[in-house]
Amino acid sequence: FNAPITVWTGSTYTAYSPSDDEYALKPMQPFFVQCPTNVKSIKFSAEGRQATSTITKPTEVRANVGTRKENRKVMDIAIYSGNETEDDHTRLVVNKNTTDDYELTCDAAKMMSMNESVAQIYTVSRGVQYAINEGPQLTGSVVVGFFAPKAGKYTFKAVRSDMDVMLLDNVTGETMNLSNGEYTFDAEAGVNESRFSIILDTNATSIEDASATSIEDSYIYDINGRRVSEPAKGVNIIRQNGKVSKQMNR
Repeated sequence: FNAPITVWTGSTYTAYSPSDDEYALKPMQPFFVQCPTNVKSIKFSAEGRQATSTITKPTEVRANVGTRKENRKVMDIAIYSGNETEDDHTRLVVNKNTTDDYELTCDAAKMMSMNESVAQIYTVSRGVQYAINEGPQLTGSVVVGFFAPKAGKYTFKAVRSDMDVMLLDNVTGETMNLSNGEYTFDAEAGVNESRFSIILDTNATSIEDASATSIEDSYIYDINGRRVSEPAKGVNIIRQNGKVSKQMNR
């Protein structure tokens, strides 16, 4: 069974993918799954049983997972609310062998925590809230939504990163490469799906501030992460020649 599973961790729901994670289910532990097309059942083989939390997998399973990891770039973004322990995290995967539609074999919908004192983070695409968002990400822009249980300071941090990802704060106009550091911001209490977006380029080797002199054959995004045909006044994000840069247009 290769589709993601979702478990309750004590404070929030977390989605795990066999392509990226190693996770052992405890005895009597409940979990949620979604049924991919042509999958009729889940088989728990005797070989998969173990007495400790240390992961031990059959050789054929390790080989299968390793093959699926090829040509995939993964970033996990966590949200912190003033402590060293993450409240929640979301995953963005660039995989050219999938589609940007919701796929039961690799995507996972966000299940919001029943504990309303815990901050939440997820991505949004085509009206769906994702815990795991895997696809070619053809638009180059993904909305990041979050829930703040109370007004205060929160932090986004890349806890895993196979690629450069630029975070755009649509309120302050700031941009931040999460692969190079964390981003702390002030937020009001509640759900927000308009403040943050991420711009990514899987061919980029760096993300830097620059003044682009030519936009021919480029992808241009406004401060809200929308692709546009011409640069607007203010901050624009330019993808050109394998790099992502920030341009101020006055």
